[in-house]
Amino acid sequence: MPNPGGRSQSGGGPSRAAIPGLPEWRQRDIGDESSFLAAWLFYDAGQYGRAIAALEAFARAAAEALRAGHAVDALLEQIEGVKR
Repeated sequence: MPNPGGRSQSGGGPSRAAIPGLPEWRQRDIGDESSFLAAWLFYDAGQYGRAIAALEAFARAAAEALRAGHAVDALLEQIEGVKR
């Protein structure tokens, strides 16, 4: 099951382990990237109700993340699609 909260499957907190070869600036973003991907997978699978909840939670929790704008754009696109 996707893990939009960024928590490890063992129930602990998000991992802060370094990834060899990944620049430091990307190391800082990797948690947000994985949380966004977990939320986006619902959208990509057509499970829009779950996607809206997950993307909204991501956008609120990670408002400063690089992908927060993508989450909001996807939400707006879904809302527009529902209105049509």
